[in-house]
Amino acid sequence: MIVSDVKEGLENGGLEFFISTDKHGIFDMILLINGCRHACLEEEYSRPEQNVPTISVKGDMVDDVYLREKDIPKYLIDRITTRLMEKI
Repeated sequence: MIVSDVKEGLENGGLEFFISTDKHGIFDMILLINGCRHACLEEEYSRPEQNVPTISVKGDMVDDVYLREKDIPKYLIDRITTRLMEKI
């Protein structure tokens, strides 16, 4: 539900969004959706050397901010939009 809500919100705002598990593709941003706070697989997808902005959802946290689950999609839409605009 979170992913579909974020996808719809971004597309309604005129942004393109697609889902990939490709660890080596070229992307404007990486959004990692983890099922729990441990986020064990994040190291595999992180790309600090390429300066690709990464946003991490870890259970009820986005990066280091605790949120109610129902508030996560809107927070992500705002955060993604802001981060992408910073790159322009």
